[in-house]
Amino acid sequence: MASSHILSEDSDLSGVHDTGKNEGNATRNEQTFLGEEEFEIKTATDQEDLGTNGDDVDISLRGYQEELAKEGCEGKNVIVVAPTNSGKTRVACRIMQVHLRQKTAEQKNGRILFLVENEALAIQQGEVCAERLPTYRTKVFSGNVHRLKKQMLWDFLERRDIFVVTAQILLNALRAKKIESVKEFSLIVFDECHHSNKQHMYNEIMSRYLDLKLREKIESSELPQIVGLTASLGVAGKTEWDSGVNHMKKIMANMDAKVLCTVRKPETIEELKLYVNPPVEELLPVPGRHVDLFKNAVEKIAKNMFDYMAQASAVRNAASDDKFIQTTCRFPAAFGTEKYLQWNADFVKAIAKVQSEDIRRVVNPCRIHLENYNKALMIHRDARIKDAFDIIRSYAELREETFANEPENPKLLKLEEILLRVLSNDQNARGIIFVRTRELAQALVKWVNETDSLNGLNASEFVGQGVSASVGGMTKSGQKDALQFFRDGQHRLLIATSVAEEGLDISKCNLVIRYEHVTNEIVRLQSRGRARAENSLYYVIAEEGSWILEKEEKNRRCEVLMNQIVPYLQLLIEDPANFWERELLEIQENMKQEEERQAQQRTLQMAATGARFECFNCSSFICLSDDIRVIKGAHHVIIDEEAKRHLTLKEGAPTFTEPEGAEYGGILYCANEECQRELGSVCTYKFAEFPLVGLKNFRVVDQSGKGRQFKKWKQVNCRIEEFTFEELDAVVAERLAIV
Repeated sequence: MASSHILSEDSDLSGVHDTGKNEGNATRNEQTFLGEEEFEIKTATDQEDLGTNGDDVDISLRGYQEELAKEGCEGKNVIVVAPTNSGKTRVACRIMQVHLRQKTAEQKNGRILFLVENEALAIQQGEVCAERLPTYRTKVFSGNVHRLKKQMLWDFLERRDIFVVTAQILLNALRAKKIESVKEFSLIVFDECHHSNKQHMYNEIMSRYLDLKLREKIESSELPQIVGLTASLGVAGKTEWDSGVNHMKKIMANMDAKVLCTVRKPETIEELKLYVNPPVEELLPVPGRHVDLFKNAVEKIAKNMFDYMAQASAVRNAASDDKFIQTTCRFPAAFGTEKYLQWNADFVKAIAKVQSEDIRRVVNPCRIHLENYNKALMIHRDARIKDAFDIIRSYAELREETFANEPENPKLLKLEEILLRVLSNDQNARGIIFVRTRELAQALVKWVNETDSLNGLNASEFVGQGVSASVGGMTKSGQKDALQFFRDGQHRLLIATSVAEEGLDISKCNLVIRYEHVTNEIVRLQSRGRARAENSLYYVIAEEGSWILEKEEKNRRCEVLMNQIVPYLQLLIEDPANFWERELLEIQENMKQEEERQAQQRTLQMAATGARFECFNCSSFICLSDDIRVIKGAHHVIIDEEAKRHLTLKEGAPTFTEPEGAEYGGILYCANEECQRELGSVCTYKFAEFPLVGLKNFRVVDQSGKGRQFKKWKQVNCRIEEFTFEELDAVVAERLAIV
């Protein structure tokens, strides 16, 4: 969601106006921000005075929920593992209630942090906490609360009891030392804690916790209690027992968990079944198109373009260091499929490494066209020809009527059959179709609403906020309306991307379909959990022979393995002879040493100065790495006035404003008249303009002449200096003095 995406260390903030094909953020004109009142919990909990909102009545729990809450209420670090719709947030609220009561009895300050991944979840979980714990003061903090309301998390530490916070906001505060450490809180709840792995924000937060435990030797009684919530820990996509066990142990070590809490008693297992309705599952292989003139026509254009690149004199006469590009400029078998997306990512990296500007000027424009041809074929494979045509209309000289007699897509016929059977005759029935891309979501919505037999379902898309509404994203209010209309029955079918797979409270529905899209065993479990109504159905629709069907079967085996490992780990933890806490400490120490080794290696590999930043499209020099500064670990601005000679800055309404007054908006272009490619956006501070670097649009060349393209700033192999607002003030004052 917007808040965590905007403030992430690796976010490409300058891509906010990207009309191309990558994720950015909407402009002010295109994005409807929630009003200030929507960031307040709509109860009396956001007050200064404690204890003014009624009696502290015990939160009532079902029997199985009491079992899940037991060890957490005893103050232990736990991970609560329970199915979707079983009431894990309610369990967490009970643990929080007991914790705050205990702190009051001990005459200590109880301060609870409830961490979530995005703003929509923060608002949702904040409302639950406020409703369940009305005696205590609850407040939600997200990027928009900081920016629009000018209310900072650290300013409220002594004025609230429960803080429901997007993880990125906490990380930013810790990095800026606005909050000294996680010791400021007495209990931290991690929603969807299975994400505490690799480079996730949760892991960075817990890394700071482990620094206190392992390096500063802080006693456990002085550290916050940790509670994780998840429907599944996963097995990292592995079907081998040892790999699955090691993955779960690592997640537990990351969360410093002493106990895995599940429903285990026979009577509570039976009770749980009354509230959780697993759907009937079926894999549905469907034949592909028998006649595919459109695919043949588009592939012919693409092959001609690859031939054009390979035969271009700059490529044929490439110097020895650039000859590798000759092999790369060959039509790949993956064209027209998801696998081409990875091929293309490697192609971009290869182009960045090419030394010759002439070669890059030939190859890069072709790459952009080929991306769109591939996207059109993917839509054509899963939707209608007319929707595919919409993507390449301005790129290819094809006539839509040429393909008017091609038969209907067999997968759409199967989809129509299911929707008619399950949803059409029951006005209370609801369905969700999960797809991979927002383009396919939009194409299927059009198909449903333009098909006479289905348009009564009034389908709606539900996609992320990562891009502006003009290129397929949704606004916050649009998402909110879509969910509410789905609950009310105005939309009886949602066609959604991954944003709806996890966490959000979506109404019970009778039908969940994963349409040509599966990922891992955790997402399988989460999306299946959306089919909450009695006698609900879960289908995976994919083309016959597709890897998707094989992948879903593997996910099923992973889920079975996962369910076998959890009770094994519980017995291992509970057996004193196994010394789980000793093993936990060993795993944590090994992880911490590896983390420190990687940090040291990256520091050694990082050049101090001198990397060149060039326009990826035309290779024009823009600036040196020495000319770039990073504000708040997220906004990479060019401070050298000379760089503006190589750039064109276009003013625009700010997409958002920092509390300190810096505004981000507008568009940054390459000044080369033959290029004029979009390179980022603009930071305006006290009437001074600073180019804001869109990293993916640049080729970064080190001192040895080696060029690379990066997606994340932490991958960049040169040091970018931090920049405080005090230093920014000094630069602005210097410019004004010169004027």
